[in-house]
Amino acid sequence: MNNEVTIDRLKQNKIKTWLSANKVCFITNSISMPSSLLIPSLKTYIDCIPIQNFWLIPGFKGKEPFYGLNAFLEMYQYMLSNNHFDYAIYIDEDCFITDIELLIEEFRTFINGDYCLAGCQDGGVFCHRNHSKKYINTFLSFWNFKLLREKQITFKDILEYITEVIKDQNNSYRICDNKLREKNKVLYEFINDNSDKMLKKLKEFREKTISGNNHESPYAEVVKNDKNNVIEAHQVPYTYDDNTAKGNFEPYYILEQALVYLTERPIYYFFCGDLYNDEYVKNNESFDLSGLTSAVYTHNNKHNLIAVHTWFSRAYTKWPSLPLQLEHTKRINTIIKKFSKI
Repeated sequence: MNNEVTIDRLKQNKIKTWLSANKVCFITNSISMPSSLLIPSLKTYIDCIPIQNFWLIPGFKGKEPFYGLNAFLEMYQYMLSNNHFDYAIYIDEDCFITDIELLIEEFRTFINGDYCLAGCQDGGVFCHRNHSKKYINTFLSFWNFKLLREKQITFKDILEYITEVIKDQNNSYRICDNKLREKNKVLYEFINDNSDKMLKKLKEFREKTISGNNHESPYAEVVKNDKNNVIEAHQVPYTYDDNTAKGNFEPYYILEQALVYLTERPIYYFFCGDLYNDEYVKNNESFDLSGLTSAVYTHNNKHNLIAVHTWFSRAYTKWPSLPLQLEHTKRINTIIKKFSKI
């Protein structure tokens, strides 16, 4: 492996003890049992995670796919029905943790700040996502159940909020920021300002890590010329939209909005971007020009790598036969080889 990770036994035990003491659960939602992708990610750090602190949400209910909003609602229903866990670190099966110590450090910042959830903004951050700048994509996300219990917010309260918004909008999952603005204008304006500040910081970071006058990663060309992508066809990379159907693209936004509205606490944004910079080019390591890969970094000046997300996990298969399967399976395997200990 090119990126060997070693953690001594003392550090492993400290992390494991801390996770248990703070009642932190690792969760994923997988289309396979067990996940053929997530295992390489967690195997690197399996000695750091108490076995009872891991929960797999199956990706099928009967023959029907089960993911997104439905999976997160099941997570909340379970977590709020008992006191086994206070927090969750959710990891998509194609998101690979590169440094668990940095992940825990980021997580400490999250719980100390008393945020309701954390993740990467889903618009303006990655060149192929032009959705919401305020709400997050959940591929790596933190969830605060302790805050809900302290505020005596139940799963029923969450469900009633979602049902009310959907009913008011004629069965649509569209974001409804008017409710938050009316309830807590200060919080509403803080979230808007904070999301804009994060996008500005990320733009400056991108300009520092990609030389030349064009500070878009080569992935942007893939995005611009993707005639098969109905939702995001020919979008302008690194843009966002919170006011149209594209801005309300993910149904789970409404759950995130419910948490912000009910707890009156903001979202903690990760520092993230495309996994592409001049260093990788010089080393001939442009991992995925046939697709898109994203990265999560620390907020400090060094911007150390915490996690890598490949996207397109549903195209991944052990025995690819279709061109799309072959393309993404090959790309994801390259990422696994580079960033996971298997």
